[in-house]
Amino acid sequence: MANKQYHSFYNDKGFSQNMTYRINHELRNIIQNAYSTRALIDSQGTIDKYELNKYAEFLNSVKDCPTRYAIIKRNCYDKAIANYPCDFIRNLRYIDRNPEIKNIKRYINEKFITDYPKTKFIRKYIINKERISLACITDKKGYGIGAKLNIYTDKLISKFFNMKFKI
Repeated sequence: MANKQYHSFYNDKGFSQNMTYRINHELRNIIQNAYSTRALIDSQGTIDKYELNKYAEFLNSVKDCPTRYAIIKRNCYDKAIANYPCDFIRNLRYIDRNPEIKNIKRYINEKFITDYPKTKFIRKYIINKERISLACITDKKGYGIGAKLNIYTDKLISKFFNMKFKI
């Protein structure tokens, strides 16, 4: 029973069927856009304007919801196995140097910090430990002493070394 998943869009009484369809359709488009962008980046070729525009389009579609961006980034870019790992890292670094992409990513990080000022470290921990996904909610697991210590040390390190928070 601990690993049982509940589909939040279908069980919630507040959503109508049309609203559920719109949200699922929007999420599906964003996820497809992220995977197609990742496929373009994970190639042996160099990056051109088309790949930069596709990545900027993906970032613009998720910049209003930083949690959604963090989950999709975890699934598509951080966790996935690259076909050409060296070329993937090279292309991703090249894209991250683009000023337009830098501005959008900076906006997403600032929005994450301003939207969740007190819970940003817990939210980052929940996203990184895969306790949340886009369309499903898992049962509450609670926090053990190790998880609490991990969150507290992240806070302490960022305050002590005056580091900027990144998703």
